[in-house]
Amino acid sequence: MKFATCFAIAAIALGLAACGTTAANNPLFGAPNDAAGDVGLPDAATPVDTTVAPKDVPGEDAAAADVAQGDAEAPDVPVGTDVPITPDVAPPSCPASCDDGDPCTADTCDLATGLCQHAATPGCKGGTAPCQSTKDCLAGVCNLATLACVACLTQADCGAGKACAANNTCQAAVDCQSDAQCKATKQVCNKTKGICVDCLGGNDCGAGSICQAELCAPAPKACASSKDCPGVCDKQSGVCVGCLSDADCPKETYCGSGALCVPDLCSGPACAGDLEYACAANGSAFVGVKTCTDGNVCTADTCVAGSGCTFVPGNLPCDDGSLCTAGDTCAAGVCTPGAAVSCDDKQACTLDTCDSKAGC
Repeated sequence: MKFATCFAIAAIALGLAACGTTAANNPLFGAPNDAAGDVGLPDAATPVDTTVAPKDVPGEDAAAADVAQGDAEAPDVPVGTDVPITPDVAPPSCPASCDDGDPCTADTCDLATGLCQHAATPGCKGGTAPCQSTKDCLAGVCNLATLACVACLTQADCGAGKACAANNTCQAAVDCQSDAQCKATKQVCNKTKGICVDCLGGNDCGAGSICQAELCAPAPKACASSKDCPGVCDKQSGVCVGCLSDADCPKETYCGSGALCVPDLCSGPACAGDLEYACAANGSAFVGVKTCTDGNVCTADTCVAGSGCTFVPGNLPCDDGSLCTAGDTCAAGVCTPGAAVSCDDKQACTLDTCDSKAGC
């Protein structure tokens, strides 16, 4: 039986070969050149895998890995990431001087920012800057009688073509050597100064006028009392004058030369850097100068126009004079000791102490 079965199979194979049929074109093995390998099925019948794969979310794998490691907050930060470090910033420092040259501003420095501040002084009027010499004046010269800057003291201060008037101002002038050269301006020649002036004496002025400081002025009115005058009566000379004392003058003026009321030169202390200039009680002149310093390293010494010298406490480093403390600082204008210096020499057989002058 076994022999008969084998013979039958061999016979079938010989029959197929005789008809020219091969496995390549046999429908049981698929279409020709079928690379799918689905033996016995046409390509159209090839099963399709319809299972949808989960879509990856960016970063999901890394986050899932973190969760798997027990880090449920956020993905791990890459090792070696630099963290920016804020560089040290030098503390602000104040300039050597905050003086703005204005006697009516209080010039101070903000220790927190290092910036100058200029606060207006209430009730202060500028007046003329104080001085000790002409180099202290931005313009003009220094009048040492009043310690104030003025336009001129002599004709030389005004230059050619100008004269120094009695009020220390420069006015236009005509050079001359004789009165003939001053007729055009109806003046006379001051041969000492070499310029034309209004008058040198009473005879140079018209009737009812007198010569005062080379200027023609109305002649004083005769009087018996101040009731007869627009100003006050000088009973000694029997004529009306502008003033006999500061009390005769309006506010912010004083009785100056020629018995005339003139504006105050100053109204209070004035400053030039760290110098304080005092003002005369009647406002007629600056009467002295002093340096603003109290010798205390814990105060900022400045001059404030209208107030004078001021000493403002600051939080500054200082030295309390003891070698047994370190890091001393100012507090409320007083130098406060810092931390105690350690004198321990690590030797059990010595008694370690500190002397404020000698140290450990």
